[in-house]
Amino acid sequence: MVQDIHRGLINNLIRNARNGRTTKLDTQVMSLRDDVFSRDIGRDIGHRIELRNRSNAGRICFLVSSRCSSIFEVAQKIRKSLNLNVYYTLDDRFGNTSDITFHASVMPPDWQPATLDYGIGQFAVQN
Repeated sequence: MVQDIHRGLINNLIRNARNGRTTKLDTQVMSLRDDVFSRDIGRDIGHRIELRNRSNAGRICFLVSSRCSSIFEVAQKIRKSLNLNVYYTLDDRFGNTSDITFHASVMPPDWQPATLDYGIGQFAVQN
């Protein structure tokens, strides 16, 4: 079982699947996560710097996908989109088992993150 604690769930699942290894997860398979493709965050930050939008100065925004996915769903999407056997074991003694909830008003009005499928595909192409 191999997990790089400095990388995210999707990165670990893809890398370990490509190497025929098992990923150890410290949560329950139905735990919800809100995965956002890093390029979307970078693009939003760059856009804000470029516009120097002072009307939102000091405003706190959450850059979230607005659609949570279970860890099981993420693993299934990786299996389907990359045609990989994804193996994982669960250790739910330390995991976050609560749902992630938020109100849409905490996100920037022009925030449009990529879908989970797209993010998985982009990570796979780049690595």
